[in-house]
Amino acid sequence: MTISRMTPSLHIFWTVLAVLLWSGLLPGLALSAPGDIKWTATLNNTLCSVALAPDGTLYVGSSDKRLHAFNPDGSQKWLTAPTGGSITSSPAVGPDGTLYVGAGNNFYAFKPTDGATKWSTNVAGASFVSSPSIGADGTVYIGAQDNKFYAFNPDGTQKWATATGNVIASSPAIGTDGTIYVGSVDNKLYAFNPSDGTQKWSRATGSGIYYSSVAMASDGTLYIASDDNKLYAINPSDGTQKWASATGGIIRNSSPAIAADGTVYIGSNDNKLWAFNPSDGSVKWTSPAAGSFFTSPVVGSDGVIYAASDDGKVYAFNPASGAVLWSTAGDTFFASPTMAPDGTLYLPGRTAANKLYALSSSSSGLADSPWPRWRHDLRGTGRVTGAAGESPDQPSGVIVSVTRASAVSADPTVLSQSYRFKGFTPKSRKYSFNATVSVNGSTAVFRFNHCGLIPRSSLRLLLV
Repeated sequence: MTISRMTPSLHIFWTVLAVLLWSGLLPGLALSAPGDIKWTATLNNTLCSVALAPDGTLYVGSSDKRLHAFNPDGSQKWLTAPTGGSITSSPAVGPDGTLYVGAGNNFYAFKPTDGATKWSTNVAGASFVSSPSIGADGTVYIGAQDNKFYAFNPDGTQKWATATGNVIASSPAIGTDGTIYVGSVDNKLYAFNPSDGTQKWSRATGSGIYYSSVAMASDGTLYIASDDNKLYAINPSDGTQKWASATGGIIRNSSPAIAADGTVYIGSNDNKLWAFNPSDGSVKWTSPAAGSFFTSPVVGSDGVIYAASDDGKVYAFNPASGAVLWSTAGDTFFASPTMAPDGTLYLPGRTAANKLYALSSSSSGLADSPWPRWRHDLRGTGRVTGAAGESPDQPSGVIVSVTRASAVSADPTVLSQSYRFKGFTPKSRKYSFNATVSVNGSTAVFRFNHCGLIPRSSLRLLLV
C-alpha cells in the first residue's frame, strides 16, 4: 500500500475538472447519464446476445452467418468467414478465449485473435439454436432441434449425445457438481450426468420449455419458465417442485435473473417484468406495462434491473418497487442485454437499422449475486462455478499508488484485463471505482472508468 497526498492546488484542479465533466461544460468529455446511447455499430439483424471476453472484446452472431468481434469502443475487431447457417444463439467464451457457437448443423470453435476456425463439427440434422455452456473440464454442452442434447470435447470430438422428446432450444446450465440442467419443448426439465449423458431425473412442466433457461440460486434451487405462463422453482437433487407461480402471459423467451437478496426477476409476454420471493414464489411486484419482454433481465451492482422490450425501449427498474427509473428508445429488442464491468449495456437491435447498441447505466457491472444474468456470467459459460463474470482471477500483491485521478502505476506483470477497486480515505469514507489496466512496455496503468470529486486526502485502493 502506498499513500500520496495531493497539494491544495492539485485538489482544486481535479475538483473543478470533475464539476465541468459532470455539468457537460466540456464538450465531448461530459459523462454519460444512465440510459444515454454511448455508440452504435453496424450489425446485421440478430437474435443473439453479446458475450464478453475478459479483455472487453464483444462477440455476437448474426443472420449474415458470421460471428462478429467488436472492440469496447464499437469498432470492429474481426468477423469470421461465413458459417453453415444463420447464428441464432449466443457464443460462449472458453478459459483460453476460444469461442464456441452453433450455426445450422455445425458446431464451431473460433480463435479469439482473428476469428479463424479452430475446428467445426457437422451433425446431420441437428440445427443448433441453443447457446452452449462450458463445463469445468472444458466440455461444451449444447441442445439442438433434432431433440438431442450434445457434449463435445474441447477438440471438437463428440463426447456423447442423449435424446429428449422434442426440440431443445433452451440453453443448458451447469451446477456445482457438474450436473447439466436443460429444458425441452417436450414439457420437461432434464438433469443429465456430465460423464455419459445419462438422465438423473426429469420434471414435467405445464407446457413446453422453449428458449427460457435455468438460473440457479445460492442454495441450488433451479428456476425456469414454461409456456404455461409459470415460473418454476425446482429442487436440484431430485427434480421435485418447490413452487410454481403464474404471470399474465406465456414466458417463452425470457430467462430468470437473481438478485443479491435472492429475488427472482423474469419478463413475460403480458408486457410486465415480475419479481418473485424465492421462499414461496409470492409476487413482490410487477412493473408498469411496457412491451412484451422477449428478453431476459440483468441485475446491476446497485440492484437496478435492466430489460429490453419489443416496444423499442430499454428499461431500468427500481428493485424495491418495480418503478421505471428510465427508459431509452432505440430498437425492437429480442436479444438480452449484457453488462460490462464499467456498467455499459450492450445489446443488438432487430430492425432494418442493423445496429449494436452501447448504453450507459447507473451500475458498476453485474450484481454480486448467484445468477445476475442469462448464461450466468459475461463469458456465457452457463456455469455456477468458474468464470466470475466481469473479471478474471485477480493478481495478488499489487500495490496501487494514487498520484493522478486518471492513471496510476502498478505491477507491470499484470495482464490487460478489467478489475474492480474500492477506495478508502483515512476517515473510512468509501468510494467505488472500476478500472481497466493496460500494459505499455514495463508500465501497467489503471485508467478509471468512474470519475468523481477527488477527496482532499489520499486514497488507498484495494483489489476486490
